[in-house]
Amino acid sequence: MASIGRRFIAATGLAALAALAMPPGEVDAQRRRAGREEVRLAVGETWRISAARIRTYAESGPGVVEAGVSPDARWFRVRAVRPGTNVVLVTYAGGSQRSYTFVVTP
Repeated sequence: MASIGRRFIAATGLAALAALAMPPGEVDAQRRRAGREEVRLAVGETWRISAARIRTYAESGPGVVEAGVSPDARWFRVRAVRPGTNVVLVTYAGGSQRSYTFVVTP
């Protein structure tokens, strides 16, 4: 059992070192391929994507961002409310998911 733990720690360490050696654009591309994306907003800014294929969404906690579909159902919007970090998980019609980490600055 300890061997599995050591292998996990070693693999995690190697992945971290590999990420440090990669150019920032490549790290971002890998996150997108893995279904994760980081979005940076200032308080008051709004980010949006097409709502056409979005089935559901969930926020990790209240207060940092407000997420929802526009009144005309064309856009999924996230508005930065206060500084902090929040994750919004979006599930698409085909069942795929994407995790958006919103980092909100003053």
